[in-house]
Amino acid sequence: MVSIRHLSKRYRLYDSSWRRLVEWLTGRSCHRDFWALRDINLEVPRGTALGVVGPNGAGKSTLLKILSGVAYPTEGEVVVEGRVTALLELGTGFHPEFTGRQNIFLNGRLLGFTEAEIQARAGEIISFSELGAFIDQPVRTYSSGMYMRLGFSIAASLDPDVLVIDEIFAVGDAHFQQKCVRRIRDFRERGATILFVSHDPAAVKTLCDDAVLVHQGEIVDRGAPDDVLDYYNALIAREHGEAGFLTISRPARESGVGQRAGTFEAVVTEMRLLDEAGSEVKALVAGQAAVLTMRIAFLSDIENPTVGILIRDRLGNDIWGTNTYGLGRETGVFGAGDELEVRWALEMDIGPGQYTVTVAVHTEDVHLYRCFDWADAMLSFQVLPRSDYHFIGAAHLRPQVSFRRAEGVSDLASVIAALYPEAPRSLDMRDEKYLLQGWYHVEDAGGRPMRWTKGEFGFVLRGPAKAIGLAASCHRGDIRERPVRGRVWVNGAEVGKFQLDSSQLKTISIPVTLETDAPVKVEVRLDGTWVPEEHGFKGDRRELGIFVARAWTE
Repeated sequence: MVSIRHLSKRYRLYDSSWRRLVEWLTGRSCHRDFWALRDINLEVPRGTALGVVGPNGAGKSTLLKILSGVAYPTEGEVVVEGRVTALLELGTGFHPEFTGRQNIFLNGRLLGFTEAEIQARAGEIISFSELGAFIDQPVRTYSSGMYMRLGFSIAASLDPDVLVIDEIFAVGDAHFQQKCVRRIRDFRERGATILFVSHDPAAVKTLCDDAVLVHQGEIVDRGAPDDVLDYYNALIAREHGEAGFLTISRPARESGVGQRAGTFEAVVTEMRLLDEAGSEVKALVAGQAAVLTMRIAFLSDIENPTVGILIRDRLGNDIWGTNTYGLGRETGVFGAGDELEVRWALEMDIGPGQYTVTVAVHTEDVHLYRCFDWADAMLSFQVLPRSDYHFIGAAHLRPQVSFRRAEGVSDLASVIAALYPEAPRSLDMRDEKYLLQGWYHVEDAGGRPMRWTKGEFGFVLRGPAKAIGLAASCHRGDIRERPVRGRVWVNGAEVGKFQLDSSQLKTISIPVTLETDAPVKVEVRLDGTWVPEEHGFKGDRRELGIFVARAWTE
């Protein structure tokens, strides 16, 4: 068992080695603190295989180093029951001038084994590694794959109670990787505890029965690997997206609907599975022709959005997916209120089982650029066995995709109400959930949270109201001579204009008529942006609009 309570790890960062020396000689602080981990609390029961995922720099490797005794915590405590074996960076603990055989004995002694115990296991280690004559060559002559073979073979043959693995399967051939996977499964069956860091979703889903997501030094999610990886996927999109803020929605598990994320400038409102006759079905025979249909409602003007689908099996493994960008198909130009219907005609040449369909609307080839809507497990269906022959394996579907502009206009009010049922009447800049595209990160302005906008930005509020209010300013040097002008839309309809001509915080009021308490999407488009560097703020090349402290309905 592994028990972690209130664990934090701080590193001291110095701009140069001289500043480190000055601090040591004078006692004067010359460093800045970096907290790699903050208040981590985690219980891993015996026999659990825990996947640890997160972006680079999140603190995953630091956590594993502390668990394996390579690093020590600044605060908190770690309790590990039993012997720990760790596979961290390749070659850790190896002496480059020693042979592979000599390094087996060196590592074994470092792990607390006696000479006799290592001798008894040496033959098994050498056999598992499949290094042959290279076992008696210096390890400095080894390739990265050979390092991995030797390191894993040592760890796998010393019967640890806790096995810690940090992204080592990125190297090595497919045969040995499969051999390692089988050995890890053997550990699980014998009751060993496994902590596995990887950026490979398939490996985490295959090896682990539990997972945690580490982000900015904190554990932000824990659960089934499939659910945690879906949240990780949405988090990556929000971190790297070019279109401002994404909302990440986590429906209740009993709803049967997966996670949803996006700016929601376009929303998938319907997903259906049809048979050859056009009837909606929930089950198909393997190989049967089918059509997946999607309806997409547009809440903003979008040119040529990419539409994609992804079929996953019951374990969450990706079976097959594609999108219109990869197929070289343009979808068209759409405005607020328009709808698009997309039909994916294909033959379900996949094995019997339970499947889900994930859908996405974004720009370019992947959702990381500008993600409008990513909806996991929006539809589920079952594939039944064929009567003429049995088969297993992955899928290779050959779709024919077609489009047509849907008749009528979307009911944007109901779409927005479904996305943001708990929208507030007053919104400060700390709550990202109701900020849409076009915002920069929050800043502390005299103890008050504020955000800079881009040239176009949006947010969600609820009525009833006679006006929409904004508390805003602009620090551009010539703001009095050249005011910022903006136009305001509510649910796709223009409702008013405003002008801002001061660096002091001012209240802007735009008259509207919102008779119900339903949520509404507010969009603001400014007549231009400014770059701080061009106004004396060296190094700040952002394209800024206005500085906002609060938005509300009144």
